[in-house]
Amino acid sequence: MTARASSSVSRSARVTAATPAWLERNLSALWLRVLDVRTDRSERDEGSGPRLRPATTVELRQLGHLGGPPDWALSRERHRNRPGPPLSYLRGHVPGSIPFDVREALFDEHGELVSAPELAMVMSSLGVGDEHTIVFVDDGRSGAGAAAVWALGRYGHVDVHVLEGGYSRWLAEGRPTSREIVRLPSASFTARVLP
Repeated sequence: MTARASSSVSRSARVTAATPAWLERNLSALWLRVLDVRTDRSERDEGSGPRLRPATTVELRQLGHLGGPPDWALSRERHRNRPGPPLSYLRGHVPGSIPFDVREALFDEHGELVSAPELAMVMSSLGVGDEHTIVFVDDGRSGAGAAAVWALGRYGHVDVHVLEGGYSRWLAEGRPTSREIVRLPSASFTARVLP
């Protein structure tokens, strides 16, 4: 990967992976935003060991069901009253990452993708702007990172990636972690509907 990751998200979008080594080298870059999409529901018992996602590219065509799996609408209600970030984030995360609930931020109560203005407001309030490369950190198996890449790609933000192997691999490789809750100044994110 170059100093900035390249992306190939389009209508037949592909999830591009950011390697843990690349992410660690670029953590302090001003053009980078790391969004932690792990949820408490995706946690597993500590005895099961790390699960690494294969290094191959995941094709988003496999995510055609994103129009609204029934459990997404139900899980939104569970998360709505939870104060603050999920426990998975509070226990430790990639330094500088921001907690991001994919279901809450990107999908409505019916499981449909939110409107362009709604997405722009959410991303801008998190400090993610048009100029930022985004890396989603998931648990390495949940698909939340891929769903987020798909959603942002639908609205024209294509410089988005998923951390290869997820947070499990990050930990397994002994990379730095933090418990600091990150808040960034707002930015200007433009969501435009692609034809």
